[in-house]
Order: sequence, then C-alpha cells, then structure tokens
Amino acid sequence: MLMMPMLRTMSLGFALRIVYFITVAHAAQPMTLGDFSCVNSLDDASALELTNGRVRINNFTISEDKSWVAKNVVVLNFSASGSNRTEKSVNLSVEAVGYDPANAITFVVTAHPLFSTISAGKTEVIKGDIYAAPATLTHTSRFCIRVTGEF
Repeated sequence: MLMMPMLRTMSLGFALRIVYFITVAHAAQPMTLGDFSCVNSLDDASALELTNGRVRINNFTISEDKSWVAKNVVVLNFSASGSNRTEKSVNLSVEAVGYDPANAITFVVTAHPLFSTISAGKTEVIKGDIYAAPATLTHTSRFCIRVTGEF
C-alpha cells in the first residue's frame, strides 16, 4: 500500500472529479460514539444521517480529484456537515472506511471540523483528505463511518 503524507489540494475545472453522496434511504440513525454505520453500496446511497438528538452528522460526500503534486495517485476528499444544537461545544472526528466486494479495505480517511470542534448552536463542515490509487471509488462497494469524540 502506498503511504504518503496528507496534502490538501484545490480542484480545477479540468480536474478528474468523481462524486458520490453517501447515504441510506431511511430517516436519521441513532449515533452511538465509536460504532460504525455502514452503507452496502455507494451507488444506492442517498441520505445517511447520524444523530444523538441534538448533534447531527449528515450530507456525506466523497470525491476523487487529480493531485497537483503527486502524479500517480488521486486525492480522495471526504466531507460532511455537523450541526450542534446543544449549549456547549462538542469535539469530534469522523472516520470513513471503504471496502471492495471481497471485503478488502480500499481506503481509510479521518475528517474533523476546524480545531475538531463544533461550537454551541453552530453547523460546521467536517472534512479530510488522503492520497489514493486512481479509481478507488470505482472499486469501493461499501462505505462505513464512525463518529468519536466528547458530547
């Protein structure tokens, strides 16, 4: 497996861009810290939403972009929205794992809001990126996420 330091890149109009919305077809799932929630197919995904009542993580997206620096890999971008309707800040991170049809891991990425914190009464972007082999998302048939933190 190719291991490289994380590098953030900007997307240009001509860059390779494959986007999947990571979701399931039912209402918000209860969020248990540290437990994985999985979607069986990226193609069938439409509305994954995790909540513990007043903290909600949703709007999951993942995309492949051409790297500006590395020539033989792509940048895999992962993002979500995090809403905090409590009276105190929450600290969290989101881990995403992709699997191929043989159940082999295709990617692992960690994402978090700025300073790993969502302030009270705010909605923040949760994002992270990694280098990956080209067409990683094409070979990914299952996607699992977990939320860990203090709230």
